[in-house]
Amino acid sequence: MIRRFICPGQTLAVGKQEYVTIIQSNLGIKCLWNAEVMELMWGLNNLKEHLVPDGKSELSKEDCLPMCEGMKFTLNKYGFGDLKPEMVTRSIIEATGLLYETDYHVRKHGESMRYAGKHLKETSGINAEDWDLLKLATAIMMLCYPNGEYKLVGNLSEADLTVHVSHAAGPSTPVASSDPE
Repeated sequence: MIRRFICPGQTLAVGKQEYVTIIQSNLGIKCLWNAEVMELMWGLNNLKEHLVPDGKSELSKEDCLPMCEGMKFTLNKYGFGDLKPEMVTRSIIEATGLLYETDYHVRKHGESMRYAGKHLKETSGINAEDWDLLKLATAIMMLCYPNGEYKLVGNLSEADLTVHVSHAAGPSTPVASSDPE
């Protein structure tokens, strides 16, 4: 089956070092096994239920949810470096991915959001200097779309957004909402 899907001159990435010897000696196909391939295999193993029809694949205990290097790095960065590999669950993998994505977007857009916060103070008098980026983004969105023609993204309802902005703005600061909260 391997010969059917590999072209002459191609290198086959394999998930275990012992496969390199077996495939190269028996089939004469050049194989690659290193840290980068292991990261790729980790991702594929965790997506297997979406890639394999019916999701019926038997994984050994060691293959179930090992921790990849990128995940270890992210967890260490946020003080969760003592998490043991056997404690890794699908929820932890998803939460780590969300944490990484959120951090990426804060780094990418944080500076321009702070600039918008300064502009917000100049134009409306709302001092958003001590606000976190979620509160700032919410306030700017509500001021830019006062009639609610924006689409909500994520898990926050419009009422939750209004509460966030109201609490962040403080009692003496005007908010772009008629909600008394």
